[in-house]
Formats: sequence, C-alpha cells, structure tokens
Amino acid sequence: MSFNPKIEQLILEASERKQQPLVANIINFPDFDQEDVQETAQKLINDGQIDAKLHFHYNDLCTITFNPTDLM
Repeated sequence: MSFNPKIEQLILEASERKQQPLVANIINFPDFDQEDVQETAQKLINDGQIDAKLHFHYNDLCTITFNPTDLM
C-alpha cells in the first residue's frame, strides 16, 4: 500500500471544484485500495496541497471532506 498518483490526481481535481460556503465536498474511491487512498490523501493534507479531513467507515470506505475555502 502506498501513495498513488492516479488517486492524487482525482483528489486534486475534486478539491478544485467550486464549493458553496460551509458546504462540504465529499468524494469516495470505491475502485481503489482504501489504504492507498488514505496514504495519498494524508500526504496531500500533510504537504498542505489540500485542506480536508479523512473519514473512515465500517466497510473500509474512505471519504474526503474538503473544507470550504471561501467563507465570504
């Protein structure tokens, strides 16, 4: 399990979508190894490339909630 450039691209594309203030943008990755999703997303968060939180569900599904970037 490791960082996956394909997952990175999908996360970065999702993080660039226009969001309404205080509305989370939630995505999931059912077609990828969830440990790869976790490691890739955590690296992007740690590197400051995205502002988001990871959520893990009972069925090993990881979703990423992007924090609103524009509160005005």
